[in-house]
Amino acid sequence: MKTEKPALQESVSAPKKSPGGGDRNTSPEKAFRFKSATTDAEMSELSGKRFAQNTDRKISWAVELFAEWRKNRMLDPNCPGEILWTSLVDPDLNKAHLCYSLCAFVNEVKHRDGDDFPGRTLYDLVLCIQFYLEKRGTFWKLIEDDEFKCVKFTVDNLMKNRASATLGVRSSAKPISFEIEEILWSKRLLGEENLTLLREIVMYLIGISFALRGGEEHRKLRCPPFDLQIKIHTDVDGCQYLEYTEDTKSKTNQGGISSKNHVPKKV
Repeated sequence: MKTEKPALQESVSAPKKSPGGGDRNTSPEKAFRFKSATTDAEMSELSGKRFAQNTDRKISWAVELFAEWRKNRMLDPNCPGEILWTSLVDPDLNKAHLCYSLCAFVNEVKHRDGDDFPGRTLYDLVLCIQFYLEKRGTFWKLIEDDEFKCVKFTVDNLMKNRASATLGVRSSAKPISFEIEEILWSKRLLGEENLTLLREIVMYLIGISFALRGGEEHRKLRCPPFDLQIKIHTDVDGCQYLEYTEDTKSKTNQGGISSKNHVPKKV
């Protein structure tokens, strides 16, 4: 005699129990372990390359200058097609067209007063355009890639020409001597008579004492109730001194992967 098997019932797994007997899926710590779901806009912002604030300003300037140059060239009825088709915001941007346009751009761009840019500025312009493309997800090396050799040779030759004309030759920074500081005091560029001068002297003393280079480092100096960056210490002889500790993020240290082994300076 054939017997029917009983219908299988849906099995609902019981919630797992934590070692302490609580419900592991509903424990309070689980509710705060993860953030809310990442939106597409947040993902796009996080996955894009970031630069320091000053670098971002230079990138914007270089892109605007390139766009202004291209707009001016397009007024010429004989403007080459490579320039007409080279828009930095075009998702189908062509390497050959960009290479041609950059060579012409660095050779033709000038100051508003008509003077030539120093060679280093031309190099920086190309580099900033490269950074702009990287922020948009296009990772081309405009100086190093084989497809852009003409850009490299053009910038190199222009830099040599400008250097031979002593245009843009950098001089090394010199320390501020006691005599120069005395002149600053005598001309009332430093002083304590009003709040403006007091602010300037504080910024000056902090800068030369602790080697703070960027204005952002001055503006972001932490004060109470936060952990102080400038603290009073006492040496083995009982003399007190001030010690400055570099912030976790500064002009030369942006806190990214490339800075993971960076040791904050102490002065």
